[in-house]
Amino acid sequence: MVESRLESLRLQPDASSDRLDEWGHFFASSYLGDRVDPLPYERPFGGDMTRRWVDDTLVVRFKTSPYRARYRRNSDAGDYVGFLASWPPTGEDVQWRDDTPVMSLHESMGIWDNAAVAEHSVHIVKEQTVLFVPKEALAASGYRSGQTYAHAVSPQARPTARVLADLLSSVLSQPAAMSAADALAIRNAAVGLLIGAIRPEELADSKAVSDTMRQRVENWVNGRLPFGPISPSDAAAAHGISVRSLHRLFDGPGRSFGSMVRSARLECARQELLTSMSTVQHIAARWGYSDMSHFGREFKRTYGMTTTEFRALHHTHPQAG
Repeated sequence: MVESRLESLRLQPDASSDRLDEWGHFFASSYLGDRVDPLPYERPFGGDMTRRWVDDTLVVRFKTSPYRARYRRNSDAGDYVGFLASWPPTGEDVQWRDDTPVMSLHESMGIWDNAAVAEHSVHIVKEQTVLFVPKEALAASGYRSGQTYAHAVSPQARPTARVLADLLSSVLSQPAAMSAADALAIRNAAVGLLIGAIRPEELADSKAVSDTMRQRVENWVNGRLPFGPISPSDAAAAHGISVRSLHRLFDGPGRSFGSMVRSARLECARQELLTSMSTVQHIAARWGYSDMSHFGREFKRTYGMTTTEFRALHHTHPQAG
């Protein structure tokens, strides 16, 4: 289920202690932590934060007074990397680990592994935008947890990083309501641009990105098959790509989008033959086969036996009538 949630919180300089605690929790969860250790706020302290989940990615923008904070990560935080996407730079931002500064982002963007308990400090009033992306989405780019805790990304050397910053700013300015197709298209664009910012050579042949997108399409098809026919235009729209790009994802010897859908449909029918007492005719019709002869030929060609032989082998017998 693709989702897009937009949330915001504003902290006035004269806020109460309870409101300040509320800000701390909101701030921590926006960095995928479950809490922030007591912050040495200098009063008056103010802030304005907006965040948006776009499928499995999180975009956060905030403006605050100076601070330094230590986060306690929740169990899911380690599955993400963070990318500071503010451009142009609006103030010094330092990442800390074990009381040692590991990355200064005075004039750069940067990426960090979100698994470690870390400190984060901002020395002047600033506004910044951060993108959190699942590590599995970046695995194809060559990023591996543990390679480095944090490193800067030069926006001058990585035009994709500047484009990504513009995209994220636009995402947060959109109305709260967003269709699933739009959310998925934005998510895929953000991940692709981030891969380009980290490892631009991966985009040269686009194989890594294509593999990731192809897997997402296949997962989407498997989830939609029970609800009826699937067209290339439906799949392309759901993933924010053109029909031509969709077909290119499955362009290979003996492979096409249509053949992938047919294989998935036949496998669903096979699984139901294995677990259901329904008749073969009922199962075939459920998975889009109106011609029983065609279904029988496809099943035998793929699995090397007839549906009757398959059920006999697995001791599955249909209901009478």
